[in-house]
Amino acid sequence: MDAQGIVAIDDQAANDPIISKVLKGAVPHGLKGFVMPVERVAKRWDDIVGSDKKYMVVAKTPATYKRLIEAGVDMKAAFPKINVGPMSEKAEAKSVGPGANVSADDMDAFEFLSNHGMEIYFQLVPDSKKNELGRGTEGIWLIFREEGTACYLYKRFLFQFCVT
Repeated sequence: MDAQGIVAIDDQAANDPIISKVLKGAVPHGLKGFVMPVERVAKRWDDIVGSDKKYMVVAKTPATYKRLIEAGVDMKAAFPKINVGPMSEKAEAKSVGPGANVSADDMDAFEFLSNHGMEIYFQLVPDSKKNELGRGTEGIWLIFREEGTACYLYKRFLFQFCVT
């Protein structure tokens, strides 16, 4: 890992001392860990990206990154790509690939991020294949391609279809 620290952005975790301590304790030895709410990260953004140290910025949902941009943060300048790691199963979410379950709210946030120039891809672990979230026609997103198959998600209804 190239980073010297990890900034976890989550309002609930930042305001709960127990969860915050658990998250900081999960940071690998030798790295600094921070748990901050969106508002604080937005205010300290220039310090985070302008530091001599490299920080990995993580969030639980794509809506968190959307909120940062809405708060005036230029995420694209510092982090033009968003690696979407595992997204657990949840109510009203559609499985769009291994370990990737997205809701309509997630898709809205991905669309916002894409409209702000962010490149979005799904990758569970560093050694696994990247599956780019690509924009198709209105409301249809390319989720992943595997050997002759392309899978698409129709955002409005979270309806997935694949073609070979």
